[in-house]
Amino acid sequence: MREPFPGEPVVLLVAARQRSVRLMLSAPQRPWQDAVLDYLVSITGEGLEAEAVVTSLEGDSLDAYFSDLAERFRGWEGVREWRSLEGQLRIVAKWSSRGHVTLRVHLRSTHHRDVWETSAEFDVEAGAEMDALSTEVAQFFAASR
Repeated sequence: MREPFPGEPVVLLVAARQRSVRLMLSAPQRPWQDAVLDYLVSITGEGLEAEAVVTSLEGDSLDAYFSDLAERFRGWEGVREWRSLEGQLRIVAKWSSRGHVTLRVHLRSTHHRDVWETSAEFDVEAGAEMDALSTEVAQFFAASR
């Protein structure tokens, strides 16, 4: 797994139940100097190492998705789902009555020769922790502009 360079924009989320499980967004870059933004997503821990490049248009509003989750700290019915432009990354959020949001993060390859998919669950407190995560995601994408 690639480690981020010093000063590189990074989002890091650690699973509450299994502290060794991590989600990391890093290495944002614009391959054609336009609206297309690629970034690296990795899920590691508990014998798992998965990494994929996510292709997006200006981040596919992932920052807005997390901002919406943070604003709904009192909860919602059902699930709130987000997916990247080409489907490499999908996030399903479910609010629990105990004031936490469970994020199930699905990551898959887009290489036709080596197809795989994995997922991990992250529990985030609906108030301050989700606000901090939302801010971190917004800063990640702002740094790529």
